[in-house]
Amino acid sequence: MGNKLNNSKPSSSFRVFATTVKRGEANPEMTGFLLEIDWARNCVIRQIPIPMDTTNPYWNSRGGNRGGRGIVATKTKLFVATATSILVYNQNLDQIGEISHPYLAGLHELFIDHDGIWVTSTVHDLVMKLDFNGAIIDTWWGSESLLLQKYFGFSGRELNLSMSFPEATFEKQYDEYCKDERLHINSVFAQEGSVYVLCNRKNAIIKIRPLPEEIIIVDNELHSPHNLIITSEGIAVVNNTQKQSINIYDLRQYRLLTEIGTGIFDQSESEQFASSGWQRGLAPVKDSIYLVGTSPAAIFEVDISTNKIGQICHIDSDVRHCIHGLAVTTDF
Repeated sequence: MGNKLNNSKPSSSFRVFATTVKRGEANPEMTGFLLEIDWARNCVIRQIPIPMDTTNPYWNSRGGNRGGRGIVATKTKLFVATATSILVYNQNLDQIGEISHPYLAGLHELFIDHDGIWVTSTVHDLVMKLDFNGAIIDTWWGSESLLLQKYFGFSGRELNLSMSFPEATFEKQYDEYCKDERLHINSVFAQEGSVYVLCNRKNAIIKIRPLPEEIIIVDNELHSPHNLIITSEGIAVVNNTQKQSINIYDLRQYRLLTEIGTGIFDQSESEQFASSGWQRGLAPVKDSIYLVGTSPAAIFEVDISTNKIGQICHIDSDVRHCIHGLAVTTDF
């Protein structure tokens, strides 16, 4: 990916932002980018390096604690998750702050409420709501849910919330701790007082608020799913990542409506390290139009009502460079 960009104001009526992760990069300080894409002109207009994680500078072939994760916007601020914190940018994409908390580890998607940010801390099987200063408003400890333990047949786990692994063996023990995840909760969505999560390891959509918890969808045809968006009609849109498809569910009827093949590369099923098509990143544009991210870094348009692929923005040809988060906003 070159550094010479079409550095100008977007010509679209909306702004498109993406985060990326550089996997297997020899330079540990090259973690990934925050990108702004001009969708009307099909080009990247801003490319801002994501700073290296200095709290737990851990990396491996999957990316480790590199790069950007989930991304959301309000009218005045853009919030970008890294593995261990939430970076805050203004409308000019100047970093103006950071939200941190000791429990943040292995962050994925974010969701903005009027009084705070829901965040998934995957390595702890934890969903938290933080206020805009980083104080806890709510927590849900997924591995300790008796309902989920009984349904999926797992036990609770010993959590290391301080990530206090010996420096000499930090990478090995961190990796083992991640492998001990029960759920790998990588997406959260709040709507009309209810909060839903997507559990990657259990192929499940679960309502966690209000209590009691409810298992809404379990679909073992999901392969490493990411991203959860729920419409006002109770329709859930999920990135079926490894299968390179979009799955549409009716949450009110607890069923799959359709699976849309969306792979833009000649790859029947993707491996996230060595082949094209690892689909991750999902954002609604308008009506039934969504943007989807993939690797090597590209963003494409899909209409879930017609099952048609639209415009494609190819950003990089290196399969190790992956889209992680996507956001589309009209008022930022």
